[in-house]
Amino acid sequence: MGGTIFRDHPNQIIGNRILNQTPDSTHNEHTITLLRHGESTGNADRIHQGQAHFGLTDRGREQAQQLVRNWFEAGKTFDHIISSPLPRALQTAEIIAEGYHLPVNIEPDWQEWDVGKLSGLGFDEATEKYPPPPFISLYEPIGQIGESIWQMYLRAARVMQSLIRQPPGRYLIVSHGGILNMALHAILGMVPQPNFEGCRFRFDNCAHSDLLFQYETKRWTVIHHNTPHIADLSEWQKDNDSSNIPIHRFHFVFLRHGESQGNEEGVIQGQSNFQLTERGIDQASVLANAWHLSGVKFNEIIASPLSRAKETAEMIANRLDNPVSVHQHWMERDFGSLTGIRGSEIWSHPDMRGFFHPYHPVGESGESQWDLYLRASEAILQLLHRPPGRYLIVAHGGILNMVLRVIFGISPQRNLIPPRFYFFNTAYANIFFNPEKDLWRIYGINQQVNPA
Repeated sequence: MGGTIFRDHPNQIIGNRILNQTPDSTHNEHTITLLRHGESTGNADRIHQGQAHFGLTDRGREQAQQLVRNWFEAGKTFDHIISSPLPRALQTAEIIAEGYHLPVNIEPDWQEWDVGKLSGLGFDEATEKYPPPPFISLYEPIGQIGESIWQMYLRAARVMQSLIRQPPGRYLIVSHGGILNMALHAILGMVPQPNFEGCRFRFDNCAHSDLLFQYETKRWTVIHHNTPHIADLSEWQKDNDSSNIPIHRFHFVFLRHGESQGNEEGVIQGQSNFQLTERGIDQASVLANAWHLSGVKFNEIIASPLSRAKETAEMIANRLDNPVSVHQHWMERDFGSLTGIRGSEIWSHPDMRGFFHPYHPVGESGESQWDLYLRASEAILQLLHRPPGRYLIVAHGGILNMVLRVIFGISPQRNLIPPRFYFFNTAYANIFFNPEKDLWRIYGINQQVNPA
């Protein structure tokens, strides 16, 4: 990576010495946690921080300390901790490093966006002094003298490439919302859009994304995004209060069904019907009760017609007093002859060759990647033809993965294995769409009511 800064602190080191040690992980993969710093004084005062120096508030320090406690309880470990040099990130990293007894490697390329003359100004003051232009190109400096969108994207891509060239291991990156957004764009193969349109990934203070990169497949997997530092519903509830949804915006919750008999047996289910297990029924019940107690409401609940999704949707709908609409577009992928085989056997199956092929049907008679992509695109289009509001869609891992790729603009391509997005049973993606700004805002991926 780029040059490093040494500071006189027992948990900081100079150079890349720690990165060149053999990690504890024996797998040929990188596991990467992208963490936004805790609440800073700039956050609390609603200031454009950019690369200005703002330290943590008392609340921000408590967020970092709580995060360490949560990670310890969950058994989460790291080999390396890398931080932006800006105080709000570095202080967060030092709190975590002290808990793990690890040094901090400081990497300047993980600094926040240089926002030029906006840096240090309050939001209202900045808008008054430097009104945003009607159109912001990819190449126009932000705040007149700062970094452009494209410069930020290139910096994020560069620092991610440097990270992947380091030895496999478990890496914690402590950084900032702007640069972490561009890092996710680079990882997922997304090109940033002018005017800040397209997709933006929300990072709450001390929330994080967990990622996996496997060398054998050259594939990125998003395990979680925007996992909160405290495992409760408070932030979700605040953002999902019906009174907080602007009248012209959409809020979509894409939910995977509860555990099914097919999940329990470890088989490829496809479009076959499998009932929920007792555990799956309990998962759906816990989720429905939590949402009911939190006052979460939906304009409509939409479900796949397959029993494992429909049953999950009906349990939630009954608790929230919502009807369920069933639509074929939300069925799982048709896996053809692969349907019913064990997942552990899929890679050696003779009909596996179409699994990632853009045009060849999977399992000889199933859906190709493009078949599924077009179906997912039509499903999204039908959602956006509804009135603005909040919608719960209960479906399956395969179709939900493709829906996210449609939203992110990741189309099937030959010889390219697409990124994978985890959806545990009754985990969901939490996504807003503002048609006035053509902006998708990703609040969370693989979120759960009671995250482990």
